[in-house]
Amino acid sequence: MITGVVMEREARLREGMRMMGMRSSAFYASWVATYVLLYLFVVTGVVLLLTVGEILPRSSPSLLFIWLMQLGNEARKDQQQAKSAFHGAEGI
Repeated sequence: MITGVVMEREARLREGMRMMGMRSSAFYASWVATYVLLYLFVVTGVVLLLTVGEILPRSSPSLLFIWLMQLGNEARKDQQQAKSAFHGAEGI
C-alpha cells in the first residue's frame, strides 16, 4: 500500500483525477475495494491452508474467515491513519 501511495503522490494522480471531476469518495472507495479484494483472496487461502492442511482441524472455517477479515480491516484502518498523520508533512 505504501508503494502505491508514493507512486500516486509522485505522479499526482489524485489531483489529475479531481480536475477531471472525480469525487474524493470515489477515490477512497477504489482504495478500499482494492485492498478488501486483496485481503479476501489472501484470507481465503489462509483459511483453506489452516483447515484442510490439518493445522487447525477443529476450528470453524467461517469463524477463522471472519476473524482474519476483521484483522485485515483493522490493518487497513491503521494504514489509513498513518497516511493521514503524514499528509501535511510534505513541506517539512
